[in-house]
Amino acid sequence: MTVLSVEDLRISYRSRGEWREVVHNISFSIQRGEMLAFVGESGSGKTTTAQAIIGLLADNARRDAGRGNAANLLI
Repeated sequence: MTVLSVEDLRISYRSRGEWREVVHNISFSIQRGEMLAFVGESGSGKTTTAQAIIGLLADNARRDAGRGNAANLLI
């Protein structure tokens, strides 16, 4: 059973009047009993991605999903 599904997640921040995409087309799904870890260098988007999934993005950010909702939590 899928407990979390993210499809084509893109995240942009507004800086100096322009939008800059910082997370590009992330897709994954987690099945019951599975774990997921975000691993990467500082500034690579790990925290931003997690915040988007749980709905805690900063006011100057936006999330977009190419197909359907960016995150569907099915607990």
